[in-house]
Amino acid sequence: MCRALRAPRPAGGVLIKAPSGDGKADSNAALTRGCNPTIRQGVLRLVWLRGGSLMDAPLGDITKPGTFYASEYSTNLADFQLAAAADGRLAVVWAEPGEFSSDLKAIFYDPQGDVWGEPRPLTADAETEKYLTAAFPPDGPVVLYNRTPVTQVMQPVRTLSGRTASLAVPQDGLTDLYMTRHAVTSGIAVKAGSLDTFPTNPKPGDAAQIQAVIANTGDTALSNVVVWAYLDDPQQGGALIAATTLTAPLAPWAEQSVKLAWTVPATEVPLTLFLVVDPEQSLADTSRSDNVLSLTTVLPDLVVSNSRWEWLGTGEQVASVVARVVNQGALPGGAGTLSVHTGAADGPVLATLPVGSLAVGQAVDLATTWDVSALPGPTYPLFLAVDEAGAVAEQDESDNLSTLAVGTLAEDTDKDGMPNAWERDHGLDPLDPGDAALDADGDSLGNLREFRLGADPRKGDTDGVWCAGCPGCLAARSKRAGGHGWRRDRQQRGPGR
Repeated sequence: MCRALRAPRPAGGVLIKAPSGDGKADSNAALTRGCNPTIRQGVLRLVWLRGGSLMDAPLGDITKPGTFYASEYSTNLADFQLAAAADGRLAVVWAEPGEFSSDLKAIFYDPQGDVWGEPRPLTADAETEKYLTAAFPPDGPVVLYNRTPVTQVMQPVRTLSGRTASLAVPQDGLTDLYMTRHAVTSGIAVKAGSLDTFPTNPKPGDAAQIQAVIANTGDTALSNVVVWAYLDDPQQGGALIAATTLTAPLAPWAEQSVKLAWTVPATEVPLTLFLVVDPEQSLADTSRSDNVLSLTTVLPDLVVSNSRWEWLGTGEQVASVVARVVNQGALPGGAGTLSVHTGAADGPVLATLPVGSLAVGQAVDLATTWDVSALPGPTYPLFLAVDEAGAVAEQDESDNLSTLAVGTLAEDTDKDGMPNAWERDHGLDPLDPGDAALDADGDSLGNLREFRLGADPRKGDTDGVWCAGCPGCLAARSKRAGGHGWRRDRQQRGPGR
């Protein structure tokens, strides 16, 4: 509690004479009693608007004001109300406009930490709140305001083309006087969804970081916030692996990132991390249900890295479809399947292919065929989903689906197996059947072969798979694989296979 106000009466005259230097006007000053946290004595405190920013300074030292909130969008900030509690706490309250209405927001000042917080909502409804006044009794701020219901009325309007359309127009109802009382709270949490590691999904032996965001969910500044990290559930005997303390005051409704060093231990199974804020429950907290977050990491990650198709013969309408599945995770992946759907991700299943268990970094090519002779269009989509049933616990399920457009036979005047449009796009002659065997880029793949692989006949090895006889590919293959080749005739891919 602050002692009685003992500040001398300020001299009259111009309060802020020197311009701020940024071309913004200083206006809408509000003056109230604040608290000096060092001497615990009341002081006059000034809050005002500079452009779109709320400024704050003790009345006796306004040469170095602080900005505690800046808004480029709020048009109602000039109507803010400043309220002070007997213990030196302050609240700035205003009506924040929305699309068709407005809601009350507040920022709290805590004298113990000498910090202003972040904006927090006091109301969240479809009505419009404005013309407010506020006070700060011991049990929390009280705000009186006008509250007007807003409804949407459809009205006919004439467009520029002369047509009549309906437009939703907001219409105000009857205004009433409302009061809201806000109870000052105290709370700390690990922000939902913020727990992660760097690198994401680290491997055993990696030097990693455990990262999260700690959020002050109350109206009181909190200091010396303790954060502990565990391997496995601490309620079930999990081991403490890292700790840190936020010594600086965490302002009301503010957030702060934390990073804790962690060396990933040797393991053959995924690991579960638990991050706990205020583990010894030394801080006042209205709810402890959000003090803990968990994350399972060091996981396999199956990915459909690429897919391709080719016709099985000139003039035929049976396509060979090949999809490559790679384990890009941190641990070997369990046995899963690749589901091939036609038309849509949940369309008919063309094939279900076993993937098998893949070591870290291992890839496998899975193939099936598709007769497209009855299809009406020039192309038809395939959806390739690995581990669709969720049999393998993975790091990221979002990369388990890939799409592939298989083309039906288009117009082919010279009957060389390459559609006219494709030949024109790649500088070939739709009337010359002899260009099917040519190899302009020198990668040992003829133009027809390049078309069937979905490659570019003007660029060497654009199919993404090493060709057998191309000197350029042989040199690149030797360099990238450490002198060990990659063979096309093996489904299981890896150095020396």
